[in-house]
Amino acid sequence: MVVCLVVLGSVDLDLRQATLTGGSVTIVVVGVLGPVDVYSPEGLNAEVRALSILGHADANGNDLAQRGSPLSRLVSLSALMGVDIWRVPLTWGQRSWPQVIHAIRRGEHLLPPGA
Repeated sequence: MVVCLVVLGSVDLDLRQATLTGGSVTIVVVGVLGPVDVYSPEGLNAEVRALSILGHADANGNDLAQRGSPLSRLVSLSALMGVDIWRVPLTWGQRSWPQVIHAIRRGEHLLPPGA
């Protein structure tokens, strides 16, 4: 379990190289005024349960998860903030952290491989 408490700040949580021994990870976010971005590999199931006041909580990217895939569970209570899980393509494994963030901002994670 990962717990993120945010007040006037931001959190970037990179799970791309994580090994989920129990088959799942639960991320609990409680905060006000600040974004939380969780970066996970494509193929990981994402479950989002949230109460957001003047904000959002969402799973983004290509949903390629199959039955039996590991699970990332996001539970959020937030106000005035965005909480997102970003599914990062497996082919981006060698990209640096800034390269991944810039590519996601450009929407490259939504393109089919090789496009």
